[in-house]
Amino acid sequence: MVEALKKKGIDVPYMVKDDEGHGFRNEENRIEFYRYMEEFPTKYLESTTE
Repeated sequence: MVEALKKKGIDVPYMVKDDEGHGFRNEENRIEFYRYMEEFPTKYLESTTE
């Protein structure tokens, strides 16, 4: 999916960890992922309260 979007010129944020498969089992990787998810709305979505 990421590759297809990039071909269309759409920048797609994603995270790949060499020590993981599909999903994150390692606690440190999960924490990093959830921190990123907390930042995502303010970074990529416009405010709806205007």
